[in-house]
Amino acid sequence: MPSEFVIQDYLSSFPDELDKLAKELPFGDTEIDHFIYLLRNNQWKDAQKLSDHIFNSISGNKNLSLDQKSFLLNWCANADFLQGNLTKACSKLKEALFYSPQDYLALIKLAMIAAELNDFQEAVAYLEKSEISASNCPSFFYYRGELLAMTGNIHMALNDFSHALKIRPDFVCAVTRKARCLLALTQITESVDFLQQQLVLLPSSLEIQHCLAETLVLQGKSREAYELLEKMEQQESGYVQIYFTRALMALKQDVPDHVKAEKLLRKAISLDPSFQEANLQLAGLLAASGQELEAECLFYEAACHCRTDQQRLSVFSLQIASLVQAEVSQRYPELKEKIRYSASFMDFLLILQLLASRPGSNSNRAFFWD
Repeated sequence: MPSEFVIQDYLSSFPDELDKLAKELPFGDTEIDHFIYLLRNNQWKDAQKLSDHIFNSISGNKNLSLDQKSFLLNWCANADFLQGNLTKACSKLKEALFYSPQDYLALIKLAMIAAELNDFQEAVAYLEKSEISASNCPSFFYYRGELLAMTGNIHMALNDFSHALKIRPDFVCAVTRKARCLLALTQITESVDFLQQQLVLLPSSLEIQHCLAETLVLQGKSREAYELLEKMEQQESGYVQIYFTRALMALKQDVPDHVKAEKLLRKAISLDPSFQEANLQLAGLLAASGQELEAECLFYEAACHCRTDQQRLSVFSLQIASLVQAEVSQRYPELKEKIRYSASFMDFLLILQLLASRPGSNSNRAFFWD
């Protein structure tokens, strides 16, 4: 399973579905009622273990209404989607549509899967099918905004995230995505102002506070960002993003503090061993310092929690790049100051032929430069 943070981020992007989960009366079936209990109480991994069995019992259960069957199939598909079983998720969502053809949540999720498979034409088609019945669904505008952002239509994405917030002002996912759209448009001050306004409405939201801390760093206000992260730690010491972001800040200092970063990354991993980003950051840091065996274990751990083959390929590519970077640093000490571990693995830039001017160098060698 992916990290708890990824699970909760995904589930919170469907607030209407969570509302229905909270209001759903007992089904009168012991196993299904237990499944609903686990979902309500955020015992997601235990619920996932039951999901296949629940799915197999739905079609023949004459006590369930068509809407109830569609509702349960959506939750079983959620489990498959988070596991990276996109084919199984598709199958369950299409069966949900068989029972309830206007199930816009199933259509939106099918659009998400199509987008993840880079079939944007099919993703748009599913969203268009859902638009009429989902006109008041914040998730529709949220995911259409996600799709628009993925294809570079930032202004249109910004409009959709804003529309989602008009429907549901407490939609935290839409708040953070809107803020990041503003950042993508280099409107950093506007993003900070927007997030601060949202914290008046949702003062206890760790997600919004975290997004604000990241934005303050980009605004050059690292001290304010650090103070906010400390406040968040007092509020909820188990929120792993606090330690991850502080680690990145330590690496981005004029004089990077690798010891502090390593300590913070280990703290994040101790709280959530499946937190991919922390595993990858620490793996790269250790590889750069010659601790290749532990780095390899961390890369493997990150790969184990990938949802798709594409994500696993990205992890192994980063592993190769980190090891090559470490080898270059060790082989050519005079270049060590020019090569340093990137504080954000998503921002790694591939540089070719840096060593091409050196006698005997291989111009096909590649490593990462921040």
